[in-house]
Amino acid sequence: MHSIFVFVLIVITGFICAGFLNSIYQLVTNRVMSFDVSKEHGISMLLSILTLIFAGPFVIMRNSIRGFIIEKRHGGWVAASTAISIFWSFISGLFLMNIYLTALA
Repeated sequence: MHSIFVFVLIVITGFICAGFLNSIYQLVTNRVMSFDVSKEHGISMLLSILTLIFAGPFVIMRNSIRGFIIEKRHGGWVAASTAISIFWSFISGLFLMNIYLTALA
């Protein structure tokens, strides 16, 4: 039971970071974050890519829920997107928790 709690805590940490970075990006640029960075140029493209590394799970879930509600996509699409988002959140949350615990030591 302890390992499930740790897994959920790490996933939640990664997803909260993703949502926070997405909100900061929207606040600064006044645009919705997307995976299409071809419209960006120079340093703006680099910053968008670096932000997407951690904000990716939020973008995936936002797009899959919008696709399910607006475009009437199949529920399997949402389930696959959720699995990818959970895995991505776990990896980024693990990285962030590792940095945090290293800073404490």
